[in-house]
Order: sequence, then structure tokens, then C-alpha cells
Amino acid sequence: MPNLTGVHQGIHQISTLDGTTAASSTADIRTALAESDTDVNDVIETLIDGVRGFSTAAARADSPMQQQFMAMGARRRKTAGDIIRIAADEQMSPLTLDDTGTPSGVLHRSWISIRDAIQGDSGVASAALNGERHAKKEVEEVLDTGLPKPIATVTQRALGEIEANISNLQPLTS
Repeated sequence: MPNLTGVHQGIHQISTLDGTTAASSTADIRTALAESDTDVNDVIETLIDGVRGFSTAAARADSPMQQQFMAMGARRRKTAGDIIRIAADEQMSPLTLDDTGTPSGVLHRSWISIRDAIQGDSGVASAALNGERHAKKEVEEVLDTGLPKPIATVTQRALGEIEANISNLQPLTS
């Protein structure tokens, strides 16, 4: 969230993420805050998709793959919760872990069930891998928008977790 450092006739000095300042009107500030809220919620939605996807995968897979999906889902839930807490502390309006995620995430979770019925655990792992590749793309796009620093830090951690999941899932898909 931009930090207001001065006010003069409707013009504000905003400290940007890189430490520079820029003059902006109140309308510009409101627009920037709304865009930041949207970007943060996009990340949260993507992470929620992962939480729900790993839960679906764990329910469909056999042990020990089931345990791996449960662990991935637990890490994703913690990371999403961390971003939600930071966003709330920054006076944003974040989604909650009770949200359902994106429509494409809901559809993808149905696809996991179909893959399980046709291919078993390797199909579930393949569907999870595709979901993680999509999550990586989504998170990278939002990181490029310039999230507030505390949220960007946790989002970068989420990206690292997603990349690790991709590496762990690839051998399970054959």
C-alpha cells in the first residue's frame, strides 16, 4: 500500500516500492490501491486453487502420493494465509481461505477426478503438475505488477514452493 508522505492541494507524494517518490492525485492513489487489492486477490485465488487442488488430488491418490499431496496443500494453505494476514494488516480487502478459487480451478479439480479414473495416480500427478505450471505462470505475472513489498516477499516464497512442487511432480507423471 502506498505510503502518503505529504499533502498539498489534492496532490500527494507517494513513496514507491523502489524508494523514489512520485506526485499523484487522490484519484490516482485510489486507483493504485484498487489495482493492488485486485493483484493480491489474484495471488490468493491462485493459491486457494492449489489448496483445493491438492486436497482433491490427495483424496484421489493412493499412499504415499496421498501424503505428498497433503503436505503440498498444507504448505500452500499456510502461504495463502500469510498473504491474507499481511493484506489485512495493510488495510486491503483480501479474499479468505473459505473462497472457492477461480472458475478454471474448479474445472481443473473435476479434471483430476477424470484423470484418476482413466490413469490412476500418474494421471492425478499429471493433473497436479499442470495445475502447478498454471499457478507458476499466474504468480509470475502478478509479481511483475509491483505488489507491496511484504506481500511480494511471501508471493516470491509461494513461487519457490510452486517450482519445488513442479520438480517433485515431474517424476511421478510417467
